[in-house]
Amino acid sequence: MDYERVLYEGSVHPDFKKRALLKQVWTFIPSIFVILIPLIVFNVTSGLIDDTINIFSGINLIFLYMTVGIIIFGIFYMVFMNYYFKAYIKNFSFKITASNITIKKGVYNRIQKTIPYSRIQDVTIRSVIFDRKYDLHNVLIQTGGYGGYFPEGVIPGQKDPELIEKTIKDMLKRHS
Repeated sequence: MDYERVLYEGSVHPDFKKRALLKQVWTFIPSIFVILIPLIVFNVTSGLIDDTINIFSGINLIFLYMTVGIIIFGIFYMVFMNYYFKAYIKNFSFKITASNITIKKGVYNRIQKTIPYSRIQDVTIRSVIFDRKYDLHNVLIQTGGYGGYFPEGVIPGQKDPELIEKTIKDMLKRHS
């Protein structure tokens, strides 16, 4: 059948995992400083008062335990996210056929979303700062009736988004 002919299919580029992990690291590092700065400030100010800096006394010990706990949590979090993004990349795929776009995704809950061309209103290519480091782009598919800021279809981590956009827009012309 002509309607089931696959015009383009793909998945997330493997560099998407590097980009996602980089983003996680850059959002985690400031939280460590939020804990470390009060510890340093308290030690410096208490040392000015009694000429001794004792990191293992009173409130300093609490800040020290919190800092170590956050660092340990961060290490486990990064390991978990590494496996999560590996599974996300493995489970993500999309097909552009003559009748619709099908996106399959999900790590814990598997979702298959079919978007007919009659509902598509806009196709946008977005590339945020972490994407640009690895030359990755996201293709956003906005539909009528879905509402809100978020697009109904997102195809993340693409190296050649213009080809996907062109294929979808060609099919939109045929269906209009």
